[in-house]
Amino acid sequence: MRRLHNNKGFTLLEVIISLAILGIIVVAILGLFTSDLRLIFFAGHKSEANIEAQAILDKIYEETVSKNLSSLSSEIDSIFTDMGLDSQYEKVTSQANFDAVFSGKRIRYYLSTETLLSGSTIPVVSLRVYYNDGERFVTITTPLAK
Repeated sequence: MRRLHNNKGFTLLEVIISLAILGIIVVAILGLFTSDLRLIFFAGHKSEANIEAQAILDKIYEETVSKNLSSLSSEIDSIFTDMGLDSQYEKVTSQANFDAVFSGKRIRYYLSTETLLSGSTIPVVSLRVYYNDGERFVTITTPLAK
């Protein structure tokens, strides 16, 4: 009988090394997808917080524009209550408190005044909505005057 000597093909060692290299490449590619997916979720949460902040400010503006400055704070509080957010917000009385660390309330607002070039003052409300368990936030500021 004749023996066939066929040296074409791969040895076991070559196959194992090529599988190891392929595995390293696949793990690296999967790592990229995982970080991208995390960024997509962060962007989605930020968009939701932004939409919520804008909706709240729209409601505040609509209900309080050109109202008396002394009654604005209580009117804003009643708007939060009407929107069902009475246990989720806090009112702060200074910019330092507004910029303070997350206190457990999802929404924080600060009512202040700005002086215009004409010399008149207008009320300004700053609203901050926290997301991702208070790790991140969105801040929107708007004047409450026509």
